[in-house]
Amino acid sequence: MALSGLRKVAKTPLGKGILIVIGITFFSWGASTMTGSPNRAVAVVGGVEIPSSAFQSEYERTMQRLSQERGGRISISQAKEEQIPQGVLGNMIVRQAVQNHARSIGVTTSDAEAIKQIKSIEAFNGLLGKFDEATFVNVLRQSGFSRSEFESNVRSDIVREQMTNAVVSGMSLPRGMAEAIVRNRLERRNASYIVLAPDLAGRIETPSDEILRLFYLDRISNFTADESRDISFITMGPEDFTAGITIPEEDLKDLYDQRISTYTTPGTRNIERLFGSRQEMIAAKARIESGESFTSVGASHGLEADAIVLGDIDEYGITDTAVAKAAFEAEGPGLIGPIEGLSWSLVRINSITPESTKSFADVRSELRDELVLREADRTLGDNIDIIDEAIASGQPLEAVAKKVGLPLNSVKKIGTSGTVESGGKPGTLPDDPSFLEEVFASVKNFDSDLIEFAGNHYFVVRVDEIYPSAPRPFEVVRDDVEKAWRTVERSKRLVTLASSILDRARAGEDFAKLGNEVGRGVLEVPNGLGRNQTTDLFNANLLSRLFASKDGAYFHSPIDLGESLVVMRAGNRINAKDDEISAYVDIMKQ
Repeated sequence: MALSGLRKVAKTPLGKGILIVIGITFFSWGASTMTGSPNRAVAVVGGVEIPSSAFQSEYERTMQRLSQERGGRISISQAKEEQIPQGVLGNMIVRQAVQNHARSIGVTTSDAEAIKQIKSIEAFNGLLGKFDEATFVNVLRQSGFSRSEFESNVRSDIVREQMTNAVVSGMSLPRGMAEAIVRNRLERRNASYIVLAPDLAGRIETPSDEILRLFYLDRISNFTADESRDISFITMGPEDFTAGITIPEEDLKDLYDQRISTYTTPGTRNIERLFGSRQEMIAAKARIESGESFTSVGASHGLEADAIVLGDIDEYGITDTAVAKAAFEAEGPGLIGPIEGLSWSLVRINSITPESTKSFADVRSELRDELVLREADRTLGDNIDIIDEAIASGQPLEAVAKKVGLPLNSVKKIGTSGTVESGGKPGTLPDDPSFLEEVFASVKNFDSDLIEFAGNHYFVVRVDEIYPSAPRPFEVVRDDVEKAWRTVERSKRLVTLASSILDRARAGEDFAKLGNEVGRGVLEVPNGLGRNQTTDLFNANLLSRLFASKDGAYFHSPIDLGESLVVMRAGNRINAKDDEISAYVDIMKQ
């Protein structure tokens, strides 16, 4: 698929159920499969043919994606066993059926919408999360799409998304259809399964170089280096022009005087307070002076501890001004009151922290750095003008760097990730995604404009050489090749083991006995699995296989647990109750 069809709607559990029901509904309006000449259609949906060439491309891309996910090539017989061709064709039929209906009611999309959608796809992001043209082209090439084919598919997906959004919004959703959606959504499935962890693959002998070279050649794209470039660049910010700047002492002292209030920390007092009537506070004071604790006396007046203990607080933190005045005029710790204010209060001061002010000497360095940067900022502005004029007049970067007294940095063979051939990241690179974006959007031997980044910092860059994407030599990546080979070999062995268990289980052997033979017990899914509710263990592909299987059917599938597989037996279906479905539909209608 160009996109994970209708992906925004399908991200929600309800949306996934809607897609299924829509597909079934539209399919019934006019889809018919064909098995004629390979030069003709593999299906006709509402009078629109799905060409065999389109099906073959979609099928090959699906096989490639699944093979990558599973770490090994899927055979034709395995694909047939898992009904992958039928699944691919089914998806294409549903997509075409929705597209037909959209066309019939005049739903279309614009060029701007298509471009926006393409740029929102994470797979095409380059450095630090933004759309990158080179990445876009590379991903399409690796996925087997032409640009025009992909853009056409995007337009179709946008139209289908508009259709399903209309359904989700409840604009024209009959109750019967809503109930079908909810029934499908709430259906659960029991299952039992055996987890086959990588350790069951056994010891894998060290492969020969001949085996690894064949593996390397068969998966050469996995060991291909991205495009890289040699670059020269200048960076500058205020800090590059601070040398030699002196600030008069009187300027520093003037700035200190202007900011004296910001360097002053108000005095605080650690305070406890009781409040009530005058007579209650007189009695409370006597009890405290006789040795009772402040909090126990407060508790007898119905006061919680957090209402009594104010902690370290300044004068302006006390809302009762009479209490604040009395507490902060006291010469030292002790018991004060009763105090008449908003109510009668009794205050105990436990400790006093006097007001403090940072001295000029404490902040002199900070003030000097600030004023130096102010002066350097003026120099930076002058140099911005100098560089702009020099670039506009065609002067080389070498000459521009000398004019402004800055180094001309150079980096060899930098990749789109910001790393060089050795794998490290040069410390001279601006720490901003715009830099590498400019590098890989630039033409060789042409200077970029002066570009601002990270607030008042600038760079100008020139691409000196471009090295196209190319396979990395086997000798360089041998360790990576062996690691990948071992992963695939373990996967193959686990698939072989899983297939053996499947064959024996289908032949009638006891499932628990088969699990015990490999040292794994049979596990049960408590309360069943939801159709679209992936878990930390079970992914969407497994759930799809489970709900497509007949009761008692066996299958194996990768799971989200390292390189593990499961052999699963599909159990009975658990349908939602009618009142539960009805309540869910009512929520949808709101």
